[in-house]
Amino acid sequence: MIGKRGALKYGLNNNRRLELRITVEFETKPNANTNIMQPQNIDFQNVSGNLIQETKKFMVSLENNAEDVIEVLRSIWELSSLYDGYFYKPCKYNVDGIDVNVEKLYFLSFYDCKTESGKRRSRQRF
Repeated sequence: MIGKRGALKYGLNNNRRLELRITVEFETKPNANTNIMQPQNIDFQNVSGNLIQETKKFMVSLENNAEDVIEVLRSIWELSSLYDGYFYKPCKYNVDGIDVNVEKLYFLSFYDCKTESGKRRSRQRF
């Protein structure tokens, strides 16, 4: 179960909420039309959804248990940046049809990092 603090991280207002439907859109480096993958359906760890890649966007839509959805999103985001060699920056985050500030995603451990001086900065600035 997601606690109140975790619910706020996901952009949720109700800490009793277990089901989650999200859509995250990432800015990507431009892809040639021949390099774009076909839309993919996801059925992994009890989470269902799809991936759609366009010329300058990569969209992930997932739904099911909130904690599982966030874990699957984390895996997709990390693998896509490792595979493509480019760190995808989120530009849109939607929870159950309501737009949420993309900074709510910055709690993901591979997105936030610290400089040698201990100050936080996001990897998108590297």
